[in-house]
Formats: sequence, C-alpha cells, structure tokens
Amino acid sequence: MKILKKWWFWLIIIIAIAFLIFGASESKKEEKINGSVVSFVLQNSAFNDVSAQTDIKLSPEDSDSSVSNKAYVKTSYKAGTTLDTLKSEVKFVIADESIATVDEITFKAGSAENTMSTTCSFIPVADGTTTGHFENVDGSITSRDITITVSKMETVPLKALVGASLSDAMSVVEKMGYTATYIHAQSGLDFTGELTAYDDDQIAKYVITEVSDINTDKKTVTLKINTQDNIDANTKAKETEAALSSKLSAGHAWTAAADYGKTEYPYGFKLHYMAGQLAQEAVDEDTWYLKATCTVTNEYKATREMECEAKVTGTDSNPEVIEFDVH
Repeated sequence: MKILKKWWFWLIIIIAIAFLIFGASESKKEEKINGSVVSFVLQNSAFNDVSAQTDIKLSPEDSDSSVSNKAYVKTSYKAGTTLDTLKSEVKFVIADESIATVDEITFKAGSAENTMSTTCSFIPVADGTTTGHFENVDGSITSRDITITVSKMETVPLKALVGASLSDAMSVVEKMGYTATYIHAQSGLDFTGELTAYDDDQIAKYVITEVSDINTDKKTVTLKINTQDNIDANTKAKETEAALSSKLSAGHAWTAAADYGKTEYPYGFKLHYMAGQLAQEAVDEDTWYLKATCTVTNEYKATREMECEAKVTGTDSNPEVIEFDVH
C-alpha cells in the first residue's frame, strides 16, 4: 500500500501514540491525587518581597499580620472543586514540630481561574531552625522546602509574669539571668532600689501588672508593680465611673458646672476644664467631683485666675450642681 510509504502518515501515527501515552499518564496522575489539587507554584516574592527569599522568621513578638511568619503558595485545582475538598487536599508539613507547629491554613480566590492563594501561619515553640513545605494529601505534589527559624522564645515566660506575685517574678527573672527595672504602676516611680529594703511581707503585697521593654541581647526587662489593694480599688473606681457615665457623662457635668459659674459670676466666668483640668472623679454612681482652673472677672473688668471645685449629679438631660466653690 502506497500510503504506508508516506512520511506524513507515520508522523501522524507517532503523534497519536504519544498523545495516548501522555493522556493515559495524566489521567492516572489526576486520579491518584483525587482530581483536586493539580500543582503548587511557590510565590517567592511573597516572602518580604525578595525574589529568592524562602525563610520564615518566627518569634513571640511577631504580629499575626506579619508577612515574615507566613508561607504562601498558589494552589491550582480542577474546575468544580469545592473549597472544603481543597482544604482537605492541602497541608503543610514541618520536619521538627518541637521548633514550630502549623497554626492555620487559609484560602483566598486567586486572580487566575481555578487558583487559590494559600497561606499558612505558624506557632513558634522553641528556639531553633527546621524546614517545612506544602504538599497535597498523599504527598505526591510538594512545594520547595522553606526554612523556619524561631528565636526569642525566652520572652514567653517573661510576658507570662503579668498577674504573678512580685516574689515569683523576681525569682523567674533571676533564674533567667535578666536584670529587671520595677516601676510602680500608680506613681510611675522607679521602685527597683526601694524593693531591696522591703521585707517578705511588704513584697507579698505586690503583683506584676505589665511586662515591657524585653531586651534579649542585654537581658533586661521592665516590670510594672502594684498592690492588690490598689488594683481592687482601681477596678471598683472604673465600675463606678462606668455606671455614672451611663446616666451623666463627664462632658455634660463639666458644662453644667461652667454654666453654674456664669450665674454666680455674671461679669465673667470661664472654666478651663480642657486645658486646666485638675480632677475628674466619680464620687459614687450618682455624682461627679470636678476640679479645674478658672478665670473670674469682676464688675471693673479685672480678672483673676482661681480654682473651681464642683459636684454634679443628675442626668445628661437634667444635670444638677450640688456643690460649687471657687477659691
């Protein structure tokens, strides 16, 4: 047969055979991966906008929105795949979970059809370095390895001191080899020197209210301290102020005091409750105590700078000044 001698005939036969072999292998591959995740393409530019950057830097001080503590891939998938199916097909594998663990994997529709922008965030566990990568459910498709480095985990026990007794905090600081500065939360004064003269009973009155300025290189930390009595009193004062403000706001109380002063001093009275405010306290759930500087004018237009104290009760719609004194 003459057609068997034509070169183009054999070219067609070769192409057809190649197509059948390639198609069969692709079908098997798609069947193997459950027809969902087709490929991973690592987006290197997502790592601190550096082309070849594939390092994750983790520490307890990282914010949730920090690019440096997240890994990114573009996940391509077959049409018709549901988000739930996609979630079940994608995971992030960490070589050493004593260094870091997976926090959350999230998905967002990609700009191209049938793609998802896949993001993995992490939880630091201990100082050290490990690697990790994205992969599909059976591990047949993986992204390139990403280096995960964890540092400054020693800040965790320091930050956990909030609410601890001063005695326990001092013990932890000493064991960690840190030097602490102790600030009195009420006055803002440095109490570090005073604490050296306190006995156990005096130290037992204090708790840690805030931890800040942790320097892992210099091994220094600042701890705010306060007595439990002061903390309880502050909490009660805030509750009282909230209850009072729900009926009579401080702004309405100040306005009522200013208006009252104008009736007492008809030639001129100005209450400086913005720039000259000296006190604003809830006496109880019904009464504000207010104190501010004021300017009083007499009938001869002479002015004098004085201080005004007032107590105001009532409601926003009907405030009542029950005490008023200028001196």
